[in-house]
Amino acid sequence: MGVLTTNTYMVITIYLALILFLNQAWSAEIEATPSHIETEIETKSKKVSRLLFLDYLTWQEDGTIKSGSAKSPIVITNQGVCAGGAMGYETVTYRTFIDGCFIYGSGNVGAVKNTITYNQSDIRAYGVKASVGAGRFVSSAKAEIGFKIPLMYIDQTLTEPTNSTISDTQSVLAMASLYSRWPFEKWFVQTEFSKFIGNDFVLFSVGGGHQF
Repeated sequence: MGVLTTNTYMVITIYLALILFLNQAWSAEIEATPSHIETEIETKSKKVSRLLFLDYLTWQEDGTIKSGSAKSPIVITNQGVCAGGAMGYETVTYRTFIDGCFIYGSGNVGAVKNTITYNQSDIRAYGVKASVGAGRFVSSAKAEIGFKIPLMYIDQTLTEPTNSTISDTQSVLAMASLYSRWPFEKWFVQTEFSKFIGNDFVLFSVGGGHQF
């Protein structure tokens, strides 16, 4: 898990650096700032935004396996797709929303320590993921960067070896997320990087969709 923690910090650093670079590049495209009265009127006028999306996501979970007096952490590495939609309100400068999607995926699990040998592959995973979030438009084309608070429920059954028990796995997972969205007319590409609350594991997703 030490390698995972190092990779987590590295990915966060690269992701933030990329955002700062893109934000500087887009700042030149943003139109001249309107008058105070125009800004106030446009900010107050909100419109409903609706979109559908399909994401590829990968994430990890942990647990514990016990066999006699021996005990070892386990790590479950999952990947899958998440199909869903979002609805929110947007102004000329920001958007607030709720979103949700249905997850279908699979994973592999293995013991971290050598005191217990345990491996299992192609473990089916089903679930849902729902979020509340807010983002700011950073270009005239409404490229968007923001934050989300997702909750994820996963139904995944691990096979227990003979004379062993598996515990400490979680079905409901809370996260804090940084997301981005790049539109191409009514279509868009989006990414999400999430840190699970309470451990060092992360979720990453990339996908696309259509806004109505």
